[in-house]
Amino acid sequence: MGQSFFSTWKKSFDYSGISTRKEFWVFVVTTTIIIFPLALAFELMSILLIILGDENSMPLLNLSAGFIDFLGYFYFWGSYVVFWSLSVRRLRDLGKSWKWVFVLIIPIVNLIPMFLWFTKTSLKEEVN
Repeated sequence: MGQSFFSTWKKSFDYSGISTRKEFWVFVVTTTIIIFPLALAFELMSILLIILGDENSMPLLNLSAGFIDFLGYFYFWGSYVVFWSLSVRRLRDLGKSWKWVFVLIIPIVNLIPMFLWFTKTSLKEEVN
C-alpha cells in the first residue's frame, strides 16, 4: 500500500500512462486520513485560542496552530496536483478521454461520475 501511495507522488506531473483502481483509491483514502486530523488539530487549537484569550496571550499555541495550518495547506495543494494527474491516468485506464477530468470541477454533479468511473475495473482486468 505504501509503495503505491509514494509512487503516485513520484508521478505527480505524469499525465501519460494509466493508473489502476487500487492506486487511485489508496491515494484518495490515505490523503483523507492525513488531511482530516490536520484540519481537526488546527480547529481545536483555534478554539483553544478563542477560549483562553487573544492570540498574543498564547504565543506557543498560536505558533503551533499556524504551523499545523501551514502543513495542512501545503499537503492539500500538493495532493490536489497529484489527484488531477492520477485522475487523468485513471480515466485513460478506463478508455475515456482525459478531457472528462473537467467534470470533476462541477460541485455535487462530480460525485456520480467519480464514483462510477473510479470504482470500475480496468480495461486490462476485464480482458483477462
